[in-house]
Amino acid sequence: NDKKIVDLEAYSNVINNAINRLEKRGFVLDSARGMDEWAPRNFMKTPAALGVVGGGLILLNFLFNLNIFAQAAFFGFGTLLAILFFILNKMTSLGESLFNLGGIIIFPLLSLAYCLKKYNDFKNDKKIRSDFNIFLRGIKVLFVSILITMIGALYEVSFLAGTNHLLELVIFRGVKISQLLPILLSVLFFLYFIGYKRDNNDNKLSVHEINNFLASNIKMWQAILFGVLVGLLGIFLLRGGNSSTKIPGIEVLFRNALEKYTPARPRTKAVLLGYPAVISMIWLAYKKKGKFMEFFLVVLITIGQADIVNTFSHIRTPISVSFMRIGIEFIFSIFVALIFVLIYEIARRGYERLDK
Repeated sequence: NDKKIVDLEAYSNVINNAINRLEKRGFVLDSARGMDEWAPRNFMKTPAALGVVGGGLILLNFLFNLNIFAQAAFFGFGTLLAILFFILNKMTSLGESLFNLGGIIIFPLLSLAYCLKKYNDFKNDKKIRSDFNIFLRGIKVLFVSILITMIGALYEVSFLAGTNHLLELVIFRGVKISQLLPILLSVLFFLYFIGYKRDNNDNKLSVHEINNFLASNIKMWQAILFGVLVGLLGIFLLRGGNSSTKIPGIEVLFRNALEKYTPARPRTKAVLLGYPAVISMIWLAYKKKGKFMEFFLVVLITIGQADIVNTFSHIRTPISVSFMRIGIEFIFSIFVALIFVLIYEIARRGYERLDK
C-alpha cells in the first residue's frame, strides 16, 4: 500500500533494537573507519578452481561413467583454464565468474546425487529398523548433504573474497542461474537415480524411459501437484535476492520472531521445504511408500541445497553469520521434518483403515 510511517519514534525503536542485538554479539557503535583495498593473490584461487573441476568430474561420472581418457581430458582442460586465469593472470574476472558459477551449481547437484543414492540404498534395505533409527538416518543424510554443498559454498567465498565484492563494487550476476539451473537439472537426476516406472534397480538413463515419461498421460492430481510445484518455484525465484515481492503478514511476524530470538534468521524455504524434504525422502524409502511424492521431493531437496550457496553469495554478510544461519536451519528443519512425518503417518494409517 501507499501508507508511510511518519512517526520518528518508530524508526528510532527499529534502530535501537538493531544496536542492542549487535552489541550482544560483540559489535559496538563507533565512528566509521575506511576499509583498505584488499584481495587475495590470484594464484591462491587455483586450488579452489581445481576443486571445482574435480567436483564436476565426479558429477559427470555419476551420470555418464566416463572412461579414463575422457576423465583425463576433462581434468586437463579444467587445469589449463585454472592456470590461465589464476597463475598467468589472464581474464581473471571471467575466470572467477566461471569457476564460481560452476562450483555453486556442481556441489548442490552432487549433494542431490548423494541423497538419491542413499534413497535407493535404503529403499532396497530389507532389514527391519525402528522409526527412531530411520529418522536418525534421515538426519545423518541431511547433515552430510549440507557438508557436500558447503564445499561449493566455501569455494564461492574464495572466488568472491576482496573489497570489490565485499563493498558490492562488483556484483556477481550468476545467483539466479545458480538457483534455477540445478532445479532444471534435478529432472535429469530424478530420471537417472529413480526413473519413470522403472522395474529394476539400475542407475542409468534410458531413452525409452525418457520417452515414456514425456508421453505419459497426466492425471488430475498430478496436474494439481505440478501446478503447486511450479508455484513454489516461482515464489522461490521471485523471493530470492533483494526483491520487492510482497510477503504475507503472518510470514513477516514469523520472520520478525526469528530475527529477535535467533543469532541469524534461518531462511524459510530451507527450514520448511528443502531440508525436511531430505529426511522425509529417507523415511519414505524405508517405509516403501509415497512413490508419487518422489519427484516433488527431489525438486524440494534441490531448492534447499541451492539455498546454501545462495546464503554465501551475500558476501557482504560476515561468514560467521552465514555459518550460524546454516546451523540454525539444520536444527529447525529436524523439528519440521518430525511434524511432516507424524502428519504423513497419521494420514497413511487412517487411509489404510478406511481402505479395509
